[in-house]
Amino acid sequence: MIVAVLILFVAALVAEAAERLIAGSARAASIQTAGFIGKIARYAIWIFALLAALDQLNVAPAFMQTLFTGIVIAVALAVGLAFGLGGQKTAERYLERLSDEMKK
Repeated sequence: MIVAVLILFVAALVAEAAERLIAGSARAASIQTAGFIGKIARYAIWIFALLAALDQLNVAPAFMQTLFTGIVIAVALAVGLAFGLGGQKTAERYLERLSDEMKK
């Protein structure tokens, strides 16, 4: 139980520091959604800390592992789709250029 409380205490400190650091860096880079990006980092740290604390307390370990795996898969899928759809035109231009070079 002490380890679970310690995990949550450290998560509170790290989440606050990460939010400020990321939001400050994003503001310095003139990103308009700096606060939102900082909040995402904060909540991501809290979610992983809660899962780690529940694991330490042995609260439904099989369910927690399945939940963690699902979250990781969902994030990986979202990032893959974002880059895939966002970089579609760039990939098309690259493939056209490559095709033109091969024809020559």
